[in-house]
Amino acid sequence: MPPGSPCPARDVQGAADFMQIRDHKDFALGSACLAIGAVFALTATSYNLGTASKMGPGYFPFVLGTLLAIAGAVIAVRSAAGGKALRRLERVDLKAGLLVLGSICLFAVLFDDIGLVLAIVGAVLLSSRAAPDYSLKQALAAGLVLCVLCVVIFAWALGLQMPIWPSF
Repeated sequence: MPPGSPCPARDVQGAADFMQIRDHKDFALGSACLAIGAVFALTATSYNLGTASKMGPGYFPFVLGTLLAIAGAVIAVRSAAGGKALRRLERVDLKAGLLVLGSICLFAVLFDDIGLVLAIVGAVLLSSRAAPDYSLKQALAAGLVLCVLCVVIFAWALGLQMPIWPSF
């Protein structure tokens, strides 16, 4: 090797460029999916997995958790790919996250008492407040469409026994 030429083994800059996270949003998403998938897959192993032809209660959660973890790992690794524009993780909107989480809790608490339709409308109205371009008309339209779909699919097509309207 001629004097003054860089040694490939000591070329740390190339390794640093390869491992630099370029897309922080994708890295955060991939890491979250990897963690959630791993927890689900590991928890599912406490149940009987069975076989592909005779699945046990842990088989489906194990497969889904594993697929989610693999997808998360791929997304996280690709966030360091060269050639991607640098994209930083923006500030997390805590209010929006709490509104969405609160709407899920509201649905769960109200479902048995006021029925499917009103619980969906309440959850959609609350969660839609998280959008920066909130519109009451759009929220009501989305709630109506979701109510119709849920009643048709769950109550009529699948025949699930659930309260559709409040029972006074």
